[in-house]
Parts: sequence; structure tokens; C-alpha cells
Amino acid sequence: MTEYRFPKASRFSRASNNGDLIAYGENIYYPAQDKLLSSTVGHAAQSALQVGQQKNVLTSGFHDERVVVRDATGGIIADWKLGEPVLTAAMSEDSKFVAASTQKGICYIWEIPNKKATHRCGTPEPAIAIHISKNSNILVLVMKSSISAYQFLPFKRLFTKPVNGNIRSSDISDNNWLSIGLDSGSVQLWNVLQGKLLAAVQPSKKRITSIDINQATRLLMVGSYDGIVALYKLKR
Repeated sequence: MTEYRFPKASRFSRASNNGDLIAYGENIYYPAQDKLLSSTVGHAAQSALQVGQQKNVLTSGFHDERVVVRDATGGIIADWKLGEPVLTAAMSEDSKFVAASTQKGICYIWEIPNKKATHRCGTPEPAIAIHISKNSNILVLVMKSSISAYQFLPFKRLFTKPVNGNIRSSDISDNNWLSIGLDSGSVQLWNVLQGKLLAAVQPSKKRITSIDINQATRLLMVGSYDGIVALYKLKR
């Protein structure tokens, strides 16, 4: 077992699929070599961090208003300066598409390695999370009180739906089911291809602070502010 203490704390940490690369804040660490990449890859106030299948690392920054994709050695693949704070960002698993949402409620979509955004869309409110479906390249924007879904090719909006409550957390399965956790303690399951609410459960009376879907087992794990952890089996 390898134990490593990073130079400073961060909000975000991500690992590659086989665990041979760990991104933590502005650092990339290789457990097998017990080696920290000498150059940092983060931002002063990081707003997103993701490691793709090809070990590309996506980071975005609030204050420096940038979205950057780097390879596993820290080399820059793409670097976009938006001119406004970036609230959240996401990259498709194949590293072909990147989407970012800004404080003004504008979503930018790029196809790597294009230097300019391929598409740009306005949203009813700034997105707090972005999900890109693994199998169908569907883009989902999760906002405080609504969700929107877009198709990449050809690019078009599929739907925008209001949600009764404030969204706190979200995750998406590889069959395009979106789970969202609300302030009220309820969890909703949506089919993002059809824009349909599939189910709703109430595991807690306090806000849902975390949601995670295990793609292999189809288990939905839900954590709430009052310390309750609930597991649900997602059926096809």
C-alpha cells in the first residue's frame, strides 16, 4: 500500500480507470512510481477535475476563467480562455468533447482540438454540474432548479425540464439515467433521452449531499446531510 501526502489540500480528486494515475487538485501522482508530476495542472480556484479513459486530465478554473485539457505528462492538449468565471466543466470519456458552463449561464461546447467553441447555448440559470453520457454522447446540464439535455451530433436541444426543489447533487448512468438529489431529501431518476421522470424516492428529510452510480453493479448510492446512506438497485 502506498501513502502519499500532497503539497496542499484541494476540493477535487480523481483517478484513472486502473488507478495508475491520481489527479488531486493541481497535482498528478503515479502510485506505482511514487512520483508526483513536477508541473502542476490546476487553477487558483478549481471548479472541475476529471480524468478520461485515455488519461487526459480536464481542469477548469473560476478566477482564471480557463478550461484546460492535458495529457498524462502535463502537456497541454487544449486551452480555452472564456473571459468569465467557469462554474463547472466535463469531458467525454473518449476526450472528443468538452463542455463548460459559466457564471453568466452560458454553456460552451468544443470538439478537441478546435480552438473555438463548436456550439454555444444559453441556459435558464448557471449549471452546477455537467454530465456527458458515456455511450451516446448526450450532454446534460444540471442547474439549481432545472435540467437540460442536448444531443451532440447533430447538435440540438432535447429538452429543458423544471424540477420541484433545489438540486444539490447528481450523477448519470451509462444507459442515460440521470439521478438528482434535492434539498428536500428526495432523489429523482430521469431518462435523459426521453425527458421523462422515471421514479422518485425519499431516503431522508435533509438535503441530499452526494450521489454516485456504480456502472458495473447498477447500484445508486445516496448520502444525506443527516448522515443517512441509502443504496438502490437501478433496473433497466
